Amino acid sequence: MEDWEIVALYWERSPKAIEETQKQYGTKLRRLAENLLGNFQDAEECVNDACLGVWDSIPPNRPDPLLPYLYRVVRNQAIKRYHRETAQKRGGAGFDAAFEELEAVLASPDGPEEALDAKELSQIINSFLQSLSHKDRVLFLGRYWFGEAYDTLALQLGLSENNCAVRIARIRKKLKSHLIRKGVL
Repeated sequence: MEDWEIVALYWERSPKAIEETQKQYGTKLRRLAENLLGNFQDAEECVNDACLGVWDSIPPNRPDPLLPYLYRVVRNQAIKRYHRETAQKRGGAGFDAAFEELEAVLASPDGPEEALDAKELSQIINSFLQSLSHKDRVLFLGRYWFGEAYDTLALQLGLSENNCAVRIARIRKKLKSHLIRKGVL
């Protein structure tokens, strides 16, 4: 079934929309949630919550393509769940390490009152990503958007795990330089 057909089912308020979403994208969405949460059961619940969120947001939204929209909803649900869980018990989730890696790059030395708003920062990071080679962009997004481990990224891209880690470290360094040039840091 095509994306536009699934979106049309949401607009018709047909329960088949969720069924088709799960059938077409369920595995990818669960994998994202599991990478971020580090737990299959939490990931399963997160995807179910995300489907409810998509049900509530379509209409009025009419996403095209559908998958990036679904990824964003699942990722937001996973982050909410992560914060809720870590507030209750100070444990680690699958993407603690990735956040810690970027923390030093994105932290504003002047405090939050000096930080750019999220939209400006997003535009600056997008321009940085466009300047990267395809492979480096895949590495960066795989690590920091999808929460993939180095070994998984290395396998996907035909690199050694060490090479993958070194390249990502260099990309972070380039990002920091880019943010300094743009006046963010």
